[in-house]
Amino acid sequence: MTITSEDAGKEIVKCMSMAKDGIHAVLMVFSATSRFTREDSSTIETIKEFFGEKIVDHMILVFTYGDLVGENKLKSMLNNAPEYLQVTFFFC
Repeated sequence: MTITSEDAGKEIVKCMSMAKDGIHAVLMVFSATSRFTREDSSTIETIKEFFGEKIVDHMILVFTYGDLVGENKLKSMLNNAPEYLQVTFFFC
């Protein structure tokens, strides 16, 4: 499913109206079994446009299916990710 920037913007505005005390965290969920797509990157860029560059300091990244690809593959994915996604890595 592809979502337009306009639709993403509408959803972000809706979320902002529900977060009267401000946003404490942004949860981003990705599958470890697929590549980080242009759409994924575009979504994060849209979020940064709405909330500013500092929003990445409040992002929590969750990779599903990590057990299928293993710790080394996940570390490799993060090393090749955009700089703002390169975070401390915890493998559970």
